[in-house]
Amino acid sequence: MVYQRKYTYAATQFKVPAEVVGNVLEGIEDRDGVVTKEAFLEESRPESSPTHSMFEWNDAKAAEKYRLVQSKNIINNLRIEIQTDTSTPTVVKAFVNIQDKSQNSAGRYIRIERAVADEKSMGVLLRNALAELGAFRRKYQGVKQLQAIFDAIDAMEEVGA
Repeated sequence: MVYQRKYTYAATQFKVPAEVVGNVLEGIEDRDGVVTKEAFLEESRPESSPTHSMFEWNDAKAAEKYRLVQSKNIINNLRIEIQTDTSTPTVVKAFVNIQDKSQNSAGRYIRIERAVADEKSMGVLLRNALAELGAFRRKYQGVKQLQAIFDAIDAMEEVGA
């Protein structure tokens, strides 16, 4: 019996067709039972691999790109405690991205207190939040138990938060 998939892979940001990437990942899963980032990297390492070109193999360039990822993670994970009227402080991100994610222009941050005090920055913050909620929906749209959350996202989008 020939296995017939009811779906096709899709992704526009890849250097190779998404279908090729999906087939490589399926091969890893068939061989190992699961896919890991390490197994995918090793499968892509040979120059003959169809996914080889998706990776930066120049160690100096790769190291600098990784340091930038680390820098972004540090900024994104720094938190501050804000004391409110309640006895329990609220913990929030210390710095927030103030570039509109819908325009694929991330990477500029300001302190959260500055962002919420400035109308333009607050608008960007809300648009970014809605974009992230949309990404959450796309990621989990097949999980029917989350429908109430999807309905709340729809309501936020209708209001135009």
